[in-house]
Amino acid sequence: MYWKARLIDWRVVRWSFAFGIPATIIGAVATRWIGGSILVTITDGILVIVGLISGLLANSGGFLLAPLYVAVLRLPIKAAFASSLAVAAVLAVPGTIVHAALSHIDWALVAVFAATSVPLSFLGARVALRTDPARLERLYGAAISLLGIVFLIAR
Repeated sequence: MYWKARLIDWRVVRWSFAFGIPATIIGAVATRWIGGSILVTITDGILVIVGLISGLLANSGGFLLAPLYVAVLRLPIKAAFASSLAVAAVLAVPGTIVHAALSHIDWALVAVFAATSVPLSFLGARVALRTDPARLERLYGAAISLLGIVFLIAR
């Protein structure tokens, strides 16, 4: 069990907190002035770009942080995943607080996602730990690219 906890690069996590927490709060507050459809379109575009880059360069998995950690900081894929999850968990707190204060959260929908994503995240982590890193990078890049394309088409 100890070796799994060592996958997290705590220097990267601390650096990410220092910049990510203030940026998360500013971004969440900015949603007061930016409409939902614009935000969804921006998210769709980012998904496609990140997915294409991840798939083309086979540089990482994860949504935004993991590819950055692999491409820029040269972390191994599994350490990038573990570190990005630690950062994402902390960055979710200030964003959630601001969005809750702005009444942007549908708590019933949150409950449904939590009920399904928590056990499936555990399963996904176990599969990722057993998957060859190069294969994991390619699969994730393809999945993110496909998700972004589906979101753009479905609108």
